[in-house]
Amino acid sequence: MATTSGPDMATSACSQDVNSYCAAVGNCHRDVASASMAATWCPSGSAPPAVTLQHCAGSQTLIATTYSDSTDHLVYDASGALVAVFTSVSHTNDFTCVAGPSHFAAPSGCDTPSQLCM
Repeated sequence: MATTSGPDMATSACSQDVNSYCAAVGNCHRDVASASMAATWCPSGSAPPAVTLQHCAGSQTLIATTYSDSTDHLVYDASGALVAVFTSVSHTNDFTCVAGPSHFAAPSGCDTPSQLCM
C-alpha cells in the first residue's frame, strides 16, 4: 500500500466507522498487538491469507491481508487502536476506505513490508 517513496492514496472518505465495520465482519482485530502476531492470521491446518506488516510515518502500523481477489489494509494509530480499513481489488491501485473517520489520510512513509504469513 504505502512505501518509502510516498503515499499511494490521498485523503479518503470512509463509508462507515470502525465500530460498525467490526460489528459487521465479526472477526475484527482492533489492537495492533494481536494483529501483528502471525498466530492471529496463520492458524495451524488452514490456508491463511498472505499478511504483511509495515511501520509508517506518524507512528502508524499497517497490516495488509491479501486474499485471492482483494486486499484489506488495516491501519493502526500510535496507541495501537484500529483507526481505518481500506480495501483494494487485486492487481489494481484502486483503494476504497471501508471504515474510519469521515476523512482519513492514508499512511505514507512506510518501511519495507515484513511477512507475517503466506
